[in-house]
Amino acid sequence: MALWTKGVCDSMLVKMLDWKRRWPAGAVAATREFLHKTGSLEGVPTKRAVKVAWHPKELEHLIRILKAAKPEWQFVVDLEEFYGSGFRRGRLLPGGLFLTDMVAYGEDLDEMLEILVNARAGRVAGQLAKEVKSGSFWDAVR
Repeated sequence: MALWTKGVCDSMLVKMLDWKRRWPAGAVAATREFLHKTGSLEGVPTKRAVKVAWHPKELEHLIRILKAAKPEWQFVVDLEEFYGSGFRRGRLLPGGLFLTDMVAYGEDLDEMLEILVNARAGRVAGQLAKEVKSGSFWDAVR
């Protein structure tokens, strides 16, 4: 089976891009104390919650692609657990969508988007690194 399935994976990528776009305005889910320029400690948001409406197949393909790239990643394990629970923390919308709060670090979203873009291009992260090291990647760019 191909890693990227046109249609469902394309709509999932659009939702991921929208999730990333709306992340800075999401509800604060976790903060961490950082030193401010004035010398005082300041709570800075590190995790944010954004409402995303998923089709179950989109989430299934997201998990499959992320698991192929990083099988031991805790975020993937949590997504699998959430998907396996039958969207208990989600709300059913018309059209079979489930609206749910997706909580993540901004860096995790960046990493997921990088994995998805590579999967759409037909590369996995390890394969891309091998291509760059061997020089064949640069031949294709020219």
